[in-house]
Amino acid sequence: PNYFHFSTMEETIKFITYYGFVFVALRGDNFCSACYMTFTFIVSNPMQVATNSVVTRLLTLSCIFTIPVGCSIGTYYYVDNHTDIIDSIYPAAAVLLLAGFVTNACMGVFECVVTTIFVCCFRDASLYKVRSGAQCRAEGRSEYSGVSRGQLPSATSISPPLTAVPLLCDQGAYMSASMRKAFRID
Repeated sequence: PNYFHFSTMEETIKFITYYGFVFVALRGDNFCSACYMTFTFIVSNPMQVATNSVVTRLLTLSCIFTIPVGCSIGTYYYVDNHTDIIDSIYPAAAVLLLAGFVTNACMGVFECVVTTIFVCCFRDASLYKVRSGAQCRAEGRSEYSGVSRGQLPSATSISPPLTAVPLLCDQGAYMSASMRKAFRID
């Protein structure tokens, strides 16, 4: 019974430490304050953090299984049909091990990138108090912050770099429908 509590506590500490390192990389703070920010981030976004963790873990596990097996099967058939090697199981086993190692390393980077982008999105949304497109439309605002509907300046009246800068009011206009649904923008 005590082993279960220790293993649960160990996994929790690993999880907070992982997100803590992401916060250290993003902000450059010390590790202790990053772990505190991690804890407050997890408490304020529990379902999103759980969803991100489950989805990245499932994608990682499926890739770690399918990519090496697919490479191994392809190697087996290639060696068996196109070479003079008698026993093609040995090259296939070597490819399985090598592909497993490389895939595991690549998926570790994938998890880190997805988690970092996830933290950046939610941190920016909370820092800049990003509102949904529906809230902006209810206020009579357009997709450009501070401009009422019908009063958008023409493209010739302002410099080209300013016309291409999306502001925070209706960022959903720049996302696909699935991204707007995932971030609950509309």
